[in-house]
Amino acid sequence: MTRLTPIVIVVIVIAVVIFSFVRYRAAQPTVAPIAPTPAIDPVVPSAAPSTDAAPTTEAPPKPSTNSTARLITITAAGFSPASVTVRKGDTVTFTNNDTEPHWPASNPHPAHTNCPNFDAGHGLSNNERYSFTYGYDRSCDYHDHLHPRLRGQLELTR
Repeated sequence: MTRLTPIVIVVIVIAVVIFSFVRYRAAQPTVAPIAPTPAIDPVVPSAAPSTDAAPTTEAPPKPSTNSTARLITITAAGFSPASVTVRKGDTVTFTNNDTEPHWPASNPHPAHTNCPNFDAGHGLSNNERYSFTYGYDRSCDYHDHLHPRLRGQLELTR
């Protein structure tokens, strides 16, 4: 009987460990998978209103009578120009002139919350463009999400 005692103890310990593990796994909350975020189309939509567009709850920014296109290029060296003066309603377009992808977005990195809706949503490939209408009542610092050391500023003028 003394020879069986160590074997019985080992079997009981293994059974307790397995039982505890199964109970622990069963008590964990189930996490639903997160759906992937759709990519943003980098093509600038036409100025003509669409008749099949879904209604939105947020009014689009009102363009100023002096709205202007602001062009910024992206290379391995950074944004050019890095600082651009904009007015509310201006169209800001980023063009990737690098062989590496670049992802312009508002600060802070990685949340992009200072100027919501200023986020390309993905790395722009070579010669790909991302445009948006500037609709903020403040200046907006930005960065390259894939290369956060590359920074710039859209400076609001009134």
